[in-house]
Amino acid sequence: MDAKSRDWAAKEWLRKMIEWNHAAKLKWGFSLKNEGKNMKEWIDKKTWEDLHKSFGRSKKKDSWKAMEKTIKIYRRIAIKTANQLKYKYNQKPDDAIYEFIKNLV
Repeated sequence: MDAKSRDWAAKEWLRKMIEWNHAAKLKWGFSLKNEGKNMKEWIDKKTWEDLHKSFGRSKKKDSWKAMEKTIKIYRRIAIKTANQLKYKYNQKPDDAIYEFIKNLV
């Protein structure tokens, strides 16, 4: 799998987490079938702005920055979602994976 495919997969996981977060806020009164359609209308402004910073260009350094931004957004939303659902967010594997990725650079 090439880097762009991995980035696309990461963005899909991020989209799903954003949708789960929104659905949890609305007590699951939100359709998760929309594949991100009209996302700008229902996510907060900060997340929308951050999403635009999570897409890299063709330069290696820019791609790594975009991936780091994707990870940070995902982590922030996942922690919020876990809290809304009264789950404990397991930071340990998150940190381990992040360190592994940072060492790839």
